[in-house]
Amino acid sequence: MKFLTPLLCLLFAQGIAIAEEPAKLVERRQEWEKQRTEAQEIIDKLYLAELEELKKNFTKAGNIADGMAVHNEINGGKQGDKEPVMLTKARQARDKSMEKAITTLDKRYWRSLKKLKADYQEQGNLAGVVATDSEIDKVLAAHKKPTAPRSIKIDLGHKDVLPKFEIKGNITVSPGVGIIARGANRKKNKNDVRSFIITKEKYTFPLSVSIRASCEKDGVFGVFSAIFSATEGGGIHLAWGHNYNTGTLVNIFGQRTKIPHKLIKANTDYTITYEISKDRKLKISIDNDLVFETVLRQDLDLSGPICLSGGFGHVVFKELTIIEK
Repeated sequence: MKFLTPLLCLLFAQGIAIAEEPAKLVERRQEWEKQRTEAQEIIDKLYLAELEELKKNFTKAGNIADGMAVHNEINGGKQGDKEPVMLTKARQARDKSMEKAITTLDKRYWRSLKKLKADYQEQGNLAGVVATDSEIDKVLAAHKKPTAPRSIKIDLGHKDVLPKFEIKGNITVSPGVGIIARGANRKKNKNDVRSFIITKEKYTFPLSVSIRASCEKDGVFGVFSAIFSATEGGGIHLAWGHNYNTGTLVNIFGQRTKIPHKLIKANTDYTITYEISKDRKLKISIDNDLVFETVLRQDLDLSGPICLSGGFGHVVFKELTIIEK
């Protein structure tokens, strides 16, 4: 008999996954769900009884506002901005009891699933092993702690900062201030080149990138930056101060869009922020004012380095913050 091709192996595995689940697994899941429901009903019953007593006591004391807050909690209403401390403590105690009870039941169910999987394995029942494995993953996923966002904050005025970047053009560091990108002056020299710093590390979405920068008074004002690109015009690029501080462009992988221009002033710190959510929604802000948003196409490769450019002026890049979510 010939070995199965990778595609047939995949189809075979999918066939097992969608096959009818073993009766023993279904029975154990139903018992587990029943126990969870019963535990929640018991805890909620005690919680509601405590709230009714709390509401009565507030009412007797003439504290109508707090009594109404408890009444809203009993009836599933929206929590107010301010609520009595006793209500908050009662809710926290209820949540803690619920978490403890559910965790205990889930651990017990997980142990029974491990035993069931071992039984199926001993029997040579592949479908049973695969189905039980899938159920174990679902139980564990509910208790898996979310991965904390990776946050990187780079002080661009640190004397040893440049090794983190690839350097192009006239780049210097002013200790305690930032990286100064001396831009091109094509009016004086048509062969003059712009200055760049490009992160050696690459990043991917969902993420937030914040850049704090200013323009020196002796240059033409423009702050150019790009994410997911080793050049200023690639990836997702904001050309703020385009055409000698008269316009602003957003370039999304070659598709250019003019947006309203905010005039750049000399020696003024600005923060440019790119945010891309897990559903590929892009927002670009300047000093917390949203200037552009769109949903990025599925075919775009949202990964790569970050590029900061001097444009035609002298830009001081002071801080770079990257948060990968």
